[in-house]
Amino acid sequence: MASKLPRHDLAHTVVEIKVQVDRLREQTQNIE
Repeated sequence: MASKLPRHDLAHTVVEIKVQVDRLREQTQNIE
C-alpha cells in the first residue's frame, strides 16, 4: 500500500512541496 500511492495523494504531495519551495524562496529574498 505504501509503495503505491494513489495519483490523488501523489499530486497533493507535489503541491505541498511546491508551496514549501515557494516559502523558502520568499525567505531567501527577504534575507537578501
